[in-house]
Amino acid sequence: MLRRTIIIMSCALMSWIVTNAGFCQQPDSAEYRVGVDDVLDINVLKPEKLSVTVNVSPDGSIPMVYLGNVRVLGLTLSQIQEEIQSRLADGYMNYPLVSVFVKESRSRKFFVYGDVTRPGSYAMEHATTVLKAISIAGGFSKNSASSKVKILRLAQGESGYRHIEVNMQAVMRGETSADVMLQAGDTLIVSEGNFSIYGDVARPGVYPLEENTTILKAISMAGGLSKSGASTNIRVLRPRKDSNGTDTITVDIQAVMQGSSEENILLETMDTIVVSEEKFFVYGEVGKPGVYPLEEDTTVLKAISMAGGLSKAGSSSSIKLLRPGKKGAPNETIVIDIRAVLKGSPDANIRMKANDSLAISEEKFFVYGEVNKPGIYPMEDNTTVLKAISMAGGFTKFGSSSRVKILRPSENGRSYETVKVNMKDIMDGLAGSDVAIKSGDTVVISEGLF
Repeated sequence: MLRRTIIIMSCALMSWIVTNAGFCQQPDSAEYRVGVDDVLDINVLKPEKLSVTVNVSPDGSIPMVYLGNVRVLGLTLSQIQEEIQSRLADGYMNYPLVSVFVKESRSRKFFVYGDVTRPGSYAMEHATTVLKAISIAGGFSKNSASSKVKILRLAQGESGYRHIEVNMQAVMRGETSADVMLQAGDTLIVSEGNFSIYGDVARPGVYPLEENTTILKAISMAGGLSKSGASTNIRVLRPRKDSNGTDTITVDIQAVMQGSSEENILLETMDTIVVSEEKFFVYGEVGKPGVYPLEEDTTVLKAISMAGGLSKAGSSSSIKLLRPGKKGAPNETIVIDIRAVLKGSPDANIRMKANDSLAISEEKFFVYGEVNKPGIYPMEDNTTVLKAISMAGGFTKFGSSSRVKILRPSENGRSYETVKVNMKDIMDGLAGSDVAIKSGDTVVISEGLF
């Protein structure tokens, strides 16, 4: 009973000493277990005063007066105290009173690698945060605002590490909640923050993320846009912090150029800027079909001019604008009235958008049967049956004995409408008898009745 009382009193006294010994750095936890390289202060207070400072050797033991080597690896401070008191009381001292505390916690280490002045391993100190750890390692070796910091922490109960991202900009602003407390065995990895820029800039590549780097500043660092700014499409690919994958942010470069602070966003580390020239496509009956940059206020007429103009008579051309649907929707087809465009109609001369395609084909009609030159003919202004027969070289026999009809495709293209033509009235010049030809019509001329 007396021995237990003495041990309890010694524990209380040791606690007082530890609390009031400001010159000694104590571990954070009362359940601290001693490791190799730890430095311990051991004091025998009664019946004789004795103080020793010892290092825990690689085999986990410490040398102790009277006792020789005492194994302490993995023991708590109270367990070491009880072990020494018990062994001293066993033939060396009467009612010994012993205190044990940690002078230096060298076994509890953290590690710092990367862009700091002095990377390496360091002993844990009281309340070691990320900012304190970086300070111990000499601070950032490069721009602190651009530094990317993460902690690798051994996962409890499983193999591998947990990855803890640190918002270093928030830490530097003094937000204490962002300044993560380190644990023994943590590895702090510091890397210089970078962003990447690819595409239509003078010098694509990887650049350091300096403080307050905006889209406009990033483009300037990369030598500026290599093409017209108005025809440029800019996207920022940003890694998600809470999961795999990226978010895509579309930037209105024209608004940026006009000074919009909302569009001129601040970059974050690991952002990728993709700069691509917006384009449109022209196919078919033009002088130079191909791919063209989308300039400011590019209309259908301007697009055709950039492609070398219509290669055939403008009024006989069929023009369709194919516009990609949004988010996987089907393409939209817009029929362009080229006659109205050429007459200056602003409604018909619509504005082009990125990835639009202009398909230009010559409108045609067909002539078969009793004519001198049956075949395919281009549509011209005011093409009628009589004009079509004339273009095909006229009848092969007497006109009065020929019969004419028009086969006109239905809207769905699966059937034909038959339009009968009274050639006698046409030849007699009867008003309204000469039928107008439409694109795709087939004029059939046969001798005799049908």
